[in-house]
Amino acid sequence: MTDDDKDLLQILLVEDSIDQAILMTRWLEVSGPYQVTHSQDGVRGAALAQERRWAAVVTDLNLPGSDGLEVIRASKAIHPDTPVIAVTAYSDQSYAAAAIREGADSFFAKPFQQETLTAKLEELIRTGGTAHGSQGPTVLAVGAHPDDVENGCGGALLRHLDMGDRVVILTLTQGEDDGSASLRTGEAELSARLMGAKAVLSDLPALAVAEGDETVEVIERVVDAFEPEVIYTHSPHDSHSDHRNAYRATIMAAREAPTLYCYQSTSSTTEFKPTLFVEVTEYLEKKKEILSVYQTPEANRPYLKPSFIDACAVFWGRFAGYGRVEPMEVVRSGR
Repeated sequence: MTDDDKDLLQILLVEDSIDQAILMTRWLEVSGPYQVTHSQDGVRGAALAQERRWAAVVTDLNLPGSDGLEVIRASKAIHPDTPVIAVTAYSDQSYAAAAIREGADSFFAKPFQQETLTAKLEELIRTGGTAHGSQGPTVLAVGAHPDDVENGCGGALLRHLDMGDRVVILTLTQGEDDGSASLRTGEAELSARLMGAKAVLSDLPALAVAEGDETVEVIERVVDAFEPEVIYTHSPHDSHSDHRNAYRATIMAAREAPTLYCYQSTSSTTEFKPTLFVEVTEYLEKKKEILSVYQTPEANRPYLKPSFIDACAVFWGRFAGYGRVEPMEVVRSGR
């Protein structure tokens, strides 16, 4: 190794396609101070992942020998702070969810652009990946269904993470009648991981969330475990009974939390009257990227379209200097 090589960031690439490996190696080595080591099979890739501390690991999931999940497990077992990017030709989000559960810090479906890979790699190396948890106060966001939280206050949560706060997302049910529970919870886990938050998934009955003891106890357990200083939840001004009852149960369970806000949902009524407008312009693109994982085939959720997300942020921006904002009702604000 030359002196110049010592200044390069060492990247492990595990990819069975030689053509794809050559292309990705070229992309990385011309875009930054990177030197790529390539392995064509999962067994050797997993061994290399543990052999030294890499600046980052990029692995395909479908590999000969052992699959990419084993590469991820091997890397995170010895070097949990090494960022790992998983890539695959499979479009099914269950593959992404499996990679994220094993510890991958990001996931791309092939084909992807050079800029997508290099920008994410630079970000993960700079931030240390999701293993470097925030040390600031804890923020808890409660949603009745998968995607409620990310849609209602995703930009605000990204702002909290940027400030160094820890974010926990509690999803009370595993969805409605718009997809299998395993797929919906996989989407929720992937979404939280991409955000840099911790996902806590409960299994209360969708379309039948009650405001009573069972729901209160679920929320209380999370509040006791994480002791959040700031809580986001649904608004009481909502036509969906699950949302209204999630709000009421949160009020009961989080009575000691100093700060509590209510976010808007697509079923909020005209009685939703926000007084706090969180500027999220710099987080909108990331919010849309996170919401894009919610693509359950059986679902019809036009409110997750990027154009709709932009339009809502612009609409509420007229109350805050014409920026891009998320609106919040303030129950109490002690921070």
